[in-house]
Amino acid sequence: MPYTRGIQRVSILYRPENLSLAVREFTAVLGIDDFDGPHALRALGIRSAISWNHGIELIAPLESGARSDELWRTLREKGEGLYSFSYHVDDMQSAEIRARMYGRPRGGDCIDMREFHRGWRERFSTNVALPMALFSGVQVRLVHLEEAAPEVPARCDDTVLIHASMHSERGTGKAAGYLQHRR
Repeated sequence: MPYTRGIQRVSILYRPENLSLAVREFTAVLGIDDFDGPHALRALGIRSAISWNHGIELIAPLESGARSDELWRTLREKGEGLYSFSYHVDDMQSAEIRARMYGRPRGGDCIDMREFHRGWRERFSTNVALPMALFSGVQVRLVHLEEAAPEVPARCDDTVLIHASMHSERGTGKAAGYLQHRR
């Protein structure tokens, strides 16, 4: 699925004990049955369940991690509810410059989200997020996502034989591939 500029997903913050129930409720009430997770992103201090197709992420803080203190503080001060939204941009650098021109500086470092979950490394060739300063108390993230190109399996039928072969040339470490057509 190609991503276009606009809201890519909203994130709703829950207390850890309520996250599983929230996933079940979103599944039952709204029919969102493709949640990826919940997964513990320990380095970030977040447990996350995302429906990439429906643009919703349900999150809860872990006991520790880079963002856990911020999430716990938000729960204490505001309770459960809308936490952030991620806005997909085509060019992260240009979007950041534009935001700064209008008084919205970074709210943290730009991070490659693929580092935190193996499934995301497999699904995306690019998944970067840059938190911005708060907009009316809501965290806004500029994101850029690109789906990884699917691997094309070798197949053989009556018209086309596709064969991908990787071999090392004698001592050079070079690889070669070929495509054969048959009629």
